[in-house]
Amino acid sequence: MEKRKSIVNRKSTARPAAKKASAKEGTAKEALRRAIEKAAEPPKAVKAAGEAARKGKRNAKAKAAPAKAAKKEAPAAKKKEALVGLTKQYFKSKDVCRITFRVPRPAAQEAEAASVVGDFNDWRANATPMKRLKDGSFSAIMELPKGKEYRFRYLLDGGRWENDWCADRYEPSPFGGENSVVVC
Repeated sequence: MEKRKSIVNRKSTARPAAKKASAKEGTAKEALRRAIEKAAEPPKAVKAAGEAARKGKRNAKAKAAPAKAAKKEAPAAKKKEALVGLTKQYFKSKDVCRITFRVPRPAAQEAEAASVVGDFNDWRANATPMKRLKDGSFSAIMELPKGKEYRFRYLLDGGRWENDWCADRYEPSPFGGENSVVVC
């Protein structure tokens, strides 16, 4: 009789462990689902959060409001927004980094001309003109040596300066304001 009770006790302790395991699997699946949803946040929300943090608005409401608004956008708009910003491409065969500089339409604000000005062209205003795209944004592609940092800004219509919204970081400018920095 005693042997039988010990078997029953083992079974009763095994069942709650099985329930705990299935509960853990459920939470693991939930955690994975949440991580995938977070990774799929639209770039506009990320940019808005980055701008808010850069300007010192570190409260949760400033970050949450743009994220909610961005989730309501149409899928086609998300696809176009993904093309906005600074992008880098590295080559195995070359010691250069191809950088696509892009001024989005909201930053351009109906500008007629734009150029990239920075350390790589000795801050000459007309050295690197940008091409106007159909959607109203501007783009320029450059190949720069790897392993260096470059300070730059966008010059719109020959008089208005704009920073890149997706720069690697920002540094104070000796002329006031701040410069965008790209690290190759």
